[in-house]
Amino acid sequence: MVLAWSAPGSAPTGGNVAIPINESSTSQVKSGALGASLLQAENNILVGTTDATKATIYSKTPRSSSSFQNAKTNPLRIDGHCYGCESYYVLDGSSWRLRVSRSTTYPALFIEKTTNNVGIGHVFNGSNLPPLSAKLHIAQANMAVSPFHVQHKEYVGPGFSSDQAWRWATSLFIAPYTANVGIGTADPKAKLHVAGDMIVDGNVGIGTARPSAKLHVNGTGIFTGAVIVGDPTLDSHATTKEYVDSHSGGLPTGGSDGAVLRWTSNGPVWDTLLTWQGSTHTTYDCVYLGGTVFDTGTTGTICRLSSATVPSGWTQADNWARYYPTTWGGDDCGGHKSYTTTADFANVTTIRKRPGTSEYYIKIYCGSRPGSWIDCPAEGCYYSGNMNRPYTVITEENVKHDETNRVEVGIY
Repeated sequence: MVLAWSAPGSAPTGGNVAIPINESSTSQVKSGALGASLLQAENNILVGTTDATKATIYSKTPRSSSSFQNAKTNPLRIDGHCYGCESYYVLDGSSWRLRVSRSTTYPALFIEKTTNNVGIGHVFNGSNLPPLSAKLHIAQANMAVSPFHVQHKEYVGPGFSSDQAWRWATSLFIAPYTANVGIGTADPKAKLHVAGDMIVDGNVGIGTARPSAKLHVNGTGIFTGAVIVGDPTLDSHATTKEYVDSHSGGLPTGGSDGAVLRWTSNGPVWDTLLTWQGSTHTTYDCVYLGGTVFDTGTTGTICRLSSATVPSGWTQADNWARYYPTTWGGDDCGGHKSYTTTADFANVTTIRKRPGTSEYYIKIYCGSRPGSWIDCPAEGCYYSGNMNRPYTVITEENVKHDETNRVEVGIY
C-alpha cells in the first residue's frame, strides 16, 4: 500500500521545527531566513522570486511600498576581507613611500537600491556606504594598484592562427599612485596621455572651459617646432614669414653701425650709401626713384632703374644697362643690324653698324619688288631708293652709354 504524504496545515507547537526542505522537484518557498555553511544548486538560485527563467542567479529586490523609490534592500552586496587594501603613499623625491596601510573588510561588489548603480571596492563611510555617483563607481583605496584597466587583443603577426600572432594591448588605463589616464598606453605620463591619433569634432580648450575656436588656449603657448598657419584675415591673426615677406617686403638683413631703417612702399630698407666709388646717393634715394639696389660684385652697389635715360643728378655706372630688343637698325635686307651681346642687365657696350666711306654702285632688285636688293656684297650696303645711288662699305664701332633700346640703366 502506498500513501501520499501531506504537510501539516499549521505551524508546529512547542518549538518544533517547521516543514523540512524537501528533495523532490516541487518548488518550496521559505518565509524565514535560510542559513547554510555551504549552498549548492545544480540549476538556479532565486532570491525574491520564483522565476527560474531569468538567470542562473536571480535576485529580485522587493519594494517596501507601492513606490519604486522605496526599494526594501540593496540588490547585491559582496563583502571581502582585503589585506592592505587601504594603502596611502607620498612622493619622496622620485619614488613613492608608504605612509599608512591597513587591512579591512569592505564591499568588493555592491549594487545600490533605487539607482541600481554598481560599486566596486566601495569603502565604508562610517557605518554606511557613501552614495554611488555613477552607474559604475570604482573606489580604489590602495594607491599602489590601478583602479581600472581595459585591454584588448591586437594583431602583431605573422599568421593568424597562432597565439604568438596576437597580444594583449591596453585600451584604457588608470595609473596607480598618480591616477593618470592612459588611452592606448599603460604608462601615462600626464593626467591624460593618448598614444595614437585623436579626432575631436568640436573645440578644444586649454585653460578655458568654453573654447570658442578649434583650439582655444588661455595662457602662454611654447612651440619648439614650426607652427603652420594660413593667410590672416585680421590684423591680430598670426601668419607665416613667407606671407609677411610677400606683402611687406620683409625685414632686410645686414645693415652697418649707424644705418637707418627706412620704410618704403616696397617695404623697409637700410638707408646707407651706395658703395660704387664716388657715389653720393643712398639706398633710400634709389628706392625713392623706383629703383632697386644691385650689387655688381667687384665694384660696389649701384641703383638699377627701369629707364632709358639717366635722371638728373645721377651718373651711369660705367656701361651697366639692359637692352631690349637686343638688335636694331640694319639695311633693307635685314642685315648689318646694331646689337648688344646679352639680354641681361650687364656692364656692356653696344655694337653699332653704319655706312663707311668706300663707294660703289649695285643693281637693285628684290624679286618682283623694285627698290630693294636681292643680294648684298660682303662689305654691306644701304639702299637709298635710287637705282643708281652709290653705296658704301659698312663699318662697326663700340658705343658707350647707348640709349637705343635701353630699358634699364645702372646709376650711382
